[in-house]
Amino acid sequence: MVMRGQTVKRGRKWSAVVYLGVDHETRRKRRKWISGFDTQKEAQAYLFSVAASPAFGSGVGPRGSTRLRLGD
Repeated sequence: MVMRGQTVKRGRKWSAVVYLGVDHETRRKRRKWISGFDTQKEAQAYLFSVAASPAFGSGVGPRGSTRLRLGD
């Protein structure tokens, strides 16, 4: 899986936006915003670390929560 994401400047800080794919139930794009980086390089480094993570794309949230669906 290829990691898709971008960095965005919001005010004085930078944010990393990780694209998580399409929600098949609502057909909307899913994104995860992580804010508070002082530089664009810090936000990009975070994106690269997420892409290298074995949990990327597994559906595990930042707090270890998973999304449950009825019927599974």
